[in-house]
Amino acid sequence: MDGNNKVIRLIKWILLNNTRPVSLVLSGCPAIEDLIVVDQQIETRCNNIIKMEKLGLTTSEKQSEFADLVVSLFKEMPNAIKVDLKKPLTYQRLMLASQGNVRTLTAILKRSIEMIELDGAITNQVLEDAWDKCTTKKMKDEIGIRPFTANESKIHAELKRLKMI
Repeated sequence: MDGNNKVIRLIKWILLNNTRPVSLVLSGCPAIEDLIVVDQQIETRCNNIIKMEKLGLTTSEKQSEFADLVVSLFKEMPNAIKVDLKKPLTYQRLMLASQGNVRTLTAILKRSIEMIELDGAITNQVLEDAWDKCTTKKMKDEIGIRPFTANESKIHAELKRLKMI
């Protein structure tokens, strides 16, 4: 966290020497965020600092954001959808299966499309099979249950244990 560090100097140079707005995405360890505040010139030139974090269902606002994301992803699917997008349990299952990670969620949905026939439908079983193929053993072990076939009380308990609700 030295102001003379090459990375910090590069970020500062990019921000100071561009006449057009430049977007920087800093990702990695939690300390990466500290790069912005190491040098006051960097901090004052960053108009919008947005923290990217895992999705969750902890507030009604976060629930609404997640529902909007899921609905927008499902709109891209060419096949019939047999899961009920009006039930909170559907979102809880998808949140648990992805552990709040958008990339994992997208992978599950894409894989579910690949797995069905042209005239097939996306059901909880198809989503379960897709989840099984797209996630690691470690992720499955962390979750501890099958997110698309477990009952509602188990889903809720697991989301609570993982502090996702």
